[in-house]
Amino acid sequence: MDDIGDQGEVSALLERRTDEELGAVMENLGGHCPSSLTDGFNAIDHDRPTVFIVYTIKGWGTPLAGHKDNHAGLMTEPQMKVFKKRMNIRDGHEWDPGEGLHMDGKALKAFIAGTPFFAAGRRRHGTTPVALVPDAVPTPARPCEITSTQTAFGKILD
Repeated sequence: MDDIGDQGEVSALLERRTDEELGAVMENLGGHCPSSLTDGFNAIDHDRPTVFIVYTIKGWGTPLAGHKDNHAGLMTEPQMKVFKKRMNIRDGHEWDPGEGLHMDGKALKAFIAGTPFFAAGRRRHGTTPVALVPDAVPTPARPCEITSTQTAFGKILD
């Protein structure tokens, strides 16, 4: 509160709530709720272009939520342990399809197979050959230099 000074009624409103209560009110305004989004999408009964404006918080549900640098941020091992437990992800099963979901594996595969995206089979178009990458490709980073993926990608685009 010291950062913003006394804002009268707003300050009084904020001071009556704990950080946890404010987080519950302000951190999930619908953009992270699949059922609300699905209801909104399904309510469209026409074919006119439609825009959905949803409020989301970058990194929502993680200790890095809302931080300006969270795209490059890494959770600590203790933070990841808490996150995995909350998401029902077992150690060693992080990349298992459906891990952490409350859905039978067969039911998940059947659901995915029945979505319009896969209705026409595989989505590979044409027979474009894969480009061969030479053994040594110049990189924008110097050996042993620590850099972020965003910085490296930006250098590649330059």
